[in-house]
Amino acid sequence: MIGRGSREGLSRRDLPGPGPVATAASCDGELLSLLLDAGLLVGCVSSALYPPLSAHLLAHHQGGVGGGVGGGVGGGWDVEEVASALLAAGHAPQAGSLLLAHRGTHPAQVTFNTALSVLKRWL
Repeated sequence: MIGRGSREGLSRRDLPGPGPVATAASCDGELLSLLLDAGLLVGCVSSALYPPLSAHLLAHHQGGVGGGVGGGVGGGWDVEEVASALLAAGHAPQAGSLLLAHRGTHPAQVTFNTALSVLKRWL
């Protein structure tokens, strides 16, 4: 799909369309980093790529220093900025869930209402 080191030209049209379902096992870290660098997490919310992308973001985030929605260059994305972008795009539950996971909330306490309520306090 994309040659190694080729980050220019990556866009939504390069994302896999309908067809085989992407799983965390089928997405390598380099591909996930390229997608996050291009700021495509928000565009992938309704796709099978969202769970591995958000997990990769949480595993390689950089709290508040540099990063941003599309400025991580190989890692170091700011989770709160990405959550703000999700909220601005109308994906409030995903933004809240991302923040809860980022702050280490136990999965048993992550509910739809909790995800929505944290947005008012944390963003």
